Amino acid sequence: MTNSAMIDAAITHLSTGETKAAQFARIVQKQAHADVRNRIVQTNASLQTLRREAKATADLRVADQALNGINDNTDTRVERLHKPEYLFTFLQKIANQIMWSARAYKKAQEQEQLDALDNGIDFSQDVADDSGFDHTPVDLIAKQVDDAMRDLKFAQACLLDSRRMGYFASNVNDLRYHVVNVLNEETGEYEQQHKADSFDQALEVMENMLDANNERKEADLHKSDNDISFDDEDDGEEEVKEGPEFTAQISDAA
Repeated sequence: MTNSAMIDAAITHLSTGETKAAQFARIVQKQAHADVRNRIVQTNASLQTLRREAKATADLRVADQALNGINDNTDTRVERLHKPEYLFTFLQKIANQIMWSARAYKKAQEQEQLDALDNGIDFSQDVADDSGFDHTPVDLIAKQVDDAMRDLKFAQACLLDSRRMGYFASNVNDLRYHVVNVLNEETGEYEQQHKADSFDQALEVMENMLDANNERKEADLHKSDNDISFDDEDDGEEEVKEGPEFTAQISDAA
């Protein structure tokens, strides 16, 4: 498989659901080019065209009152269109997804090595196929991720070309192997956390994230345990229900 297969698989994974990233992923995959890297760049042109057309239509309707209220299936509300500038955020989401897929594949490969003597069945191949990775030894997974990151950074550079979105360059962060934008509730601004600039560093960051998440879940469970009240004001006896109405309720529930 090629580097583009890993990127393609990551975008396909992101396309499920109705999040902003999912909707954007589906737009990318609808572009005409066979290579997903070109589809990413083409998405900018498509969205810029939609923006121009919507703005022109809106301006025309303001200038010519006779056109107001005519439904020509054109959404003139420019602010509701997907913004091409989101591509830079989306590229980072692709990089994050590639790293999570790489982690899953690495875990599967390591487990396969442990189980090889028991059954000889290689289940890691399924994980590799789903993630767009070549079936490869654990120590070569990093190289595949490095190659995919190189392609994503090239796509970012193409988008930052002055002929495309060079005007937005001052707002674009460097593409990383992994990073999460977290809202600072005090400032109301997003901050970059869990940053990693290499394969190994990303794996460490992701493990720390999972450990912290598990600790939070355990703390929440302990709090829930402590909040349980065993005091009951009634006599502790549950009312026994019987009769045709209750039988009908049971039947409906089944």
